[in-house]
Amino acid sequence: MNANVFTFPLDAAQRARIRTILAEGNYLPRQVPYADAAAEAPSWRCSVVLYSSGKLVVQGKGARDFVENVLEPNVLGRVVLPPPGAAGAAGDAAAPVLGEEALSPHAGVDESGKGDFLGPLVVAAAYADADLAPRLVEAGARDSKAVTSDRRALEIAARIRAVLGPARHRVVRIGPAAYNRLYAKLRSVNRILDWAHARAIEGLLAGVPDCPMAISDQFGDGEGVGRVLRRDGFAIELRSRPRAEADVAVAAASLLAREAFLGAFRDDGKLRVGFCVLGGSFSEGVDLAGGRLIGVAIVGVGLPALSDERNILRDYYESTRESGYDYAYTYPGMNRVLQAAGRVIRSETDKGIIVLADDRWGEPRYQQLMPNHWNRLQYAKTASELANIASDFWKKF
Repeated sequence: MNANVFTFPLDAAQRARIRTILAEGNYLPRQVPYADAAAEAPSWRCSVVLYSSGKLVVQGKGARDFVENVLEPNVLGRVVLPPPGAAGAAGDAAAPVLGEEALSPHAGVDESGKGDFLGPLVVAAAYADADLAPRLVEAGARDSKAVTSDRRALEIAARIRAVLGPARHRVVRIGPAAYNRLYAKLRSVNRILDWAHARAIEGLLAGVPDCPMAISDQFGDGEGVGRVLRRDGFAIELRSRPRAEADVAVAAASLLAREAFLGAFRDDGKLRVGFCVLGGSFSEGVDLAGGRLIGVAIVGVGLPALSDERNILRDYYESTRESGYDYAYTYPGMNRVLQAAGRVIRSETDKGIIVLADDRWGEPRYQQLMPNHWNRLQYAKTASELANIASDFWKKF
């Protein structure tokens, strides 16, 4: 089976939903014989075709991402794809390779929350050996960044915990207050990472005392974790390298860390503010229903960074459709904004506020890109005006 092509039969209601999505979103219409609707999705790197027979075909490098993040939640209403690496999943390049090192007894360490979120910072350690490594791959272990859906990441993490049991993994959580205390003492993010990685490894050694080696991603000078471990009297060998998530134990740890990170969003009445990168995995894939996420403030219009690749796209579309800048930069930026805004409403009963913070949103060229249901915009020029609008909104419930 081609891992980049997915086909689904749709009923009448589902066909109506996908037609609406393709008509209102940032998609490029296509003419395809015998199709009711067809479009290119540049930001998802795939094409979508709804045939008159009711068959929907999604194909391209980003087809799986489109199915998981758009089709499953908004059209099908259910999970249909097996997790990458599980039975039935094909062609997943992110699955770890089980070589000699991966099958040897060792720990893997990885973190979540370092770049997309300013606290909590989570570091996890996971153990693997010749018996556990194949079972971890079967459970779906892979680099967390390759799993674009939070729901899917949580499912895989639960299976990983079932494989490892309580003794063969450890999680270290550093909340905002603890992070601030550590930063005041250590004065460096890398030194905080050294400390947290060492704590996770030490915790794992309490359950697996004969673990001879640990693998982690490289940061700083690559020696900091080892220095902390030696200072604390631990003689375990440490191997730090770039892209360590290719190792099965590190991949498992990356998903356990992400699971713990997401667990920090609790619907317990306490206010928490997260800072995410627009276009990053958490602003496009976080799935926090109910009171776990009640608002999103989007700063800017999401424009991608200037690059030679995007300039080539700009020149191509300028010569074929005109408005080359829009196709290369404006439309992908708007897709990022729509994905981030879509994090607020994840079920029929959710409610929340979306704040677009940039003067450019008042310009006609950006307003015409907004979905039709964004028809009740309110404008605030000051923080107090915004506070009043938010207060009036919540008084309705």
